[in-house]
Amino acid sequence: MSVKNIRSICFECHSRCGVILEVTGDKLTGIRGDKDHPFSKGFLCPKGKAVMEIIYHPERVTKPLVRTGSRGQGRFSPVSWDEATGLISEKLLGIREKDGAEAFAVGTGTTRGIPPFLHRFMAAYGSPNYFSPVSTG
Repeated sequence: MSVKNIRSICFECHSRCGVILEVTGDKLTGIRGDKDHPFSKGFLCPKGKAVMEIIYHPERVTKPLVRTGSRGQGRFSPVSWDEATGLISEKLLGIREKDGAEAFAVGTGTTRGIPPFLHRFMAAYGSPNYFSPVSTG
């Protein structure tokens, strides 16, 4: 099987350091800093170096889970994506119906590119209560 080297950027933080991804078939098999990247010049921080472990860790959550025990017990069961989004939709619609859209708020970290989507979601839901380090107003 051939190995491809793909120039990309790391998404583990906001620096967006340049990386070379080694891909064999459809699997990431290596990552290294891109010496030609104008900012990072081949440097890769510990987060970037951990990408392989993050992606392929045996305990990584890769499908929706629903709590089956009491909060804090750590008991969950897998469900389909349709079931998971249905459960979330029911809860969100229930909050809006019972207490109004403004009873729901989203607070995030810096979120790496997600704010535009969260702003649109919150506008569609009807709540102005979205907060992040990059919020304005």
